[in-house]
Amino acid sequence: MASGIGRGCGPASRYPAPQGIPALETGMTCYGKTRATVAAAALCAAILVAASGCTWRKVREKIDAPFKGTEKAVATHIKNLRSGDPEVRKVSAQMLGQLGNPAAIPPLIEALKDNDIWVQLYAHGSLVRITGRSFGYKNYKEWRRWWDEEGDEFMKKYERGFSATKEERARMQNTLGLNALRSGNPRGAQYYFTDAISQDPRIPDYHNNLGLAYLHQGRFLDAYDSFHTAISIAPELVPPYMNIGQVYEAMGKRPEAEAWYRKAIAMDKDESTWQPLWRLGRHYLLKRDYRSAIDTLETCRKRVARLNVREPALHRDLALAYYGMEQIFSAWEEVKTVREMGFDLNADFVNKLKDELRKSGFDPDSGERPKELKAIPDHGPDDVLP
Repeated sequence: MASGIGRGCGPASRYPAPQGIPALETGMTCYGKTRATVAAAALCAAILVAASGCTWRKVREKIDAPFKGTEKAVATHIKNLRSGDPEVRKVSAQMLGQLGNPAAIPPLIEALKDNDIWVQLYAHGSLVRITGRSFGYKNYKEWRRWWDEEGDEFMKKYERGFSATKEERARMQNTLGLNALRSGNPRGAQYYFTDAISQDPRIPDYHNNLGLAYLHQGRFLDAYDSFHTAISIAPELVPPYMNIGQVYEAMGKRPEAEAWYRKAIAMDKDESTWQPLWRLGRHYLLKRDYRSAIDTLETCRKRVARLNVREPALHRDLALAYYGMEQIFSAWEEVKTVREMGFDLNADFVNKLKDELRKSGFDPDSGERPKELKAIPDHGPDDVLP
């Protein structure tokens, strides 16, 4: 795409905005130029005027409508991308995505070169939100190439929004991916989630689910990147934080895993999820820190009761934790709860626990009616997002 009005690829004086449509100055170096100007509104206006012959006033009203009252905020956050404080840069990179003004595209592309990874991630998330494209937060060159070559076409299509056909296809592919993942086919799930993202990369759930497909294949770095992309698009979403903990757990990096599980729990402000607590409890169980495991899993038990969830894996882990603390009667109560749900535990563990109970003078088989029991699914609860 040739250099043009307000693209932010030349000095401000070279491409002045049409009269009455002020350009937004980025206040930052853009593509090697200084004092680059972003006048995306002017660019869109020029296109519409050329195409329809309508007046600048009418065009400006049409373009500015979605962003009315946000111009100063956009300009402030663009300026903040050059702040010396990485926290300020991170917040502004995130806020620009929420404001949704295409004037922020060039400075956000430049923010992909920031030396703070969280600024890069939030800038990428905002770019995905605004543009509907996803080239990866590490791919500055591809973002710049896209804006240089296809920016004009993007601005023409911007007001039309996403095609309903693409959104529907993305939802369908995500559903197929979930089914594949749950049936033990992560490679097939990867294909479906990747296609969903190509159709509509704005949806964080698709990135989170792709990360799980990678995780199940042992592709930890790819999973890590996908979960971070989900966070950059929707920082309030809880599962990606927990799933990064699973990545570290799978890599044997337990301190990092625990830290991310705790982040997930802290992000769940309204306590609407239980899986992060369960994952943290399992983490302690694997460390043989049985006291911490019991404390965390008991908190999780209260949460699932409030949410009306029945999860046999939680009670299985409580049975193991209580057994580790030599609280065999409490362990047996959890075994019975699992069986009442129609599942069974490892036979060796159950028999060992029964032997301990008999030594204490208690017959675990008394009054217990035999019934057909199923094994607890070894994949645990789903961490995917519909």
